[in-house]
Amino acid sequence: MLIVVHGNCPQSVKSMGIHVGTGILATFCGPPTWTPESIHRTLEIGVRSFRVTTSYRGDEENRELVGMLRAAGPVTVHLDVGRGTKLRVARFSAPRLETGATVTLGSEPGCDLHLERPLGVELPVDTVLYLGDSDAVLRVGSRKGEEYSCSVTAGGRATPGKAITAAGIDLGLGTVNAMNEADFATAGELGVEYAMVSFVRSAADIDRCRALLPPEVGISVKIETREAVEDLDAIVAASDVVVIGRGDLALQCGPEHLGLLQWRIAEASAAAGKPFVVATQVFESVLGRAVPNRAELHDLAAAAALGADEVMFGPETCKNPHQVEAMAAAQHVLDTVSASGVRLRVDR
Repeated sequence: MLIVVHGNCPQSVKSMGIHVGTGILATFCGPPTWTPESIHRTLEIGVRSFRVTTSYRGDEENRELVGMLRAAGPVTVHLDVGRGTKLRVARFSAPRLETGATVTLGSEPGCDLHLERPLGVELPVDTVLYLGDSDAVLRVGSRKGEEYSCSVTAGGRATPGKAITAAGIDLGLGTVNAMNEADFATAGELGVEYAMVSFVRSAADIDRCRALLPPEVGISVKIETREAVEDLDAIVAASDVVVIGRGDLALQCGPEHLGLLQWRIAEASAAAGKPFVVATQVFESVLGRAVPNRAELHDLAAAAALGADEVMFGPETCKNPHQVEAMAAAQHVLDTVSASGVRLRVDR
């Protein structure tokens, strides 16, 4: 049962930002989207937490980005070390996947969807595959060697670099892998506050990550797999910050369960005294319009009422020339709910 309660607004964890209540964790991708002026304006709003991801740039560029943030003022930095934790399509044979078409998928050069590396597991017939965040949906048919024939059940744009997710199947890429192991050392060298880890499936994964980090670097853990939900209490206990990764969580567990899972993860985090972050499609409608849609306004309000320490912006701050205005609008909603004292809790 979902219950509305009233009470004093809790103090946000000091290292997570300056807001009493819910703040913003902004993904920082540097120029040209971000400039020294936009960083300064962002700090004026009160945003003090930033995410820098290793997936799309080299170590030197990441150092420059962290340096830009440090030069701007006191900030908290999460270095997202998720490189290699997703299987991506290196190139497509056409710019769009058409509904009803049959395509080939694999790491062989002639495949319509040419993967950046071989699949580590066998995909059973009828496995549902999601391209990106459900930008297109495929269903596995036959297999010939390392090549799969798939039917396109929902077409969409074919953009190189998009990730492939297999519903309910662990592709065996690992939280720590050959592509990102060095990134943990980089997190220590840069002196970031947190290393943000992806596709954790057990508390043992966090222990392995912690062994690669100096003790002063905390771990923010994305909850985004079915296995993580099953081992939730142990994972939350082993984490420093919990991130509700709603994109892959919905693909792995089913979109119909997402709302309940968000409440469950929020409750587990609060019970363990761990700060938590709500992520994925928090405010993305501002990418194409001046005013956010009403569902997102409600989503922000619900995150604040659940007691989230922060909401995380991705494309909202990396693909948006008006990212400062978007953050200001979102922070106003969060502050309004936080100041109201209204809280939601889940009564088991």
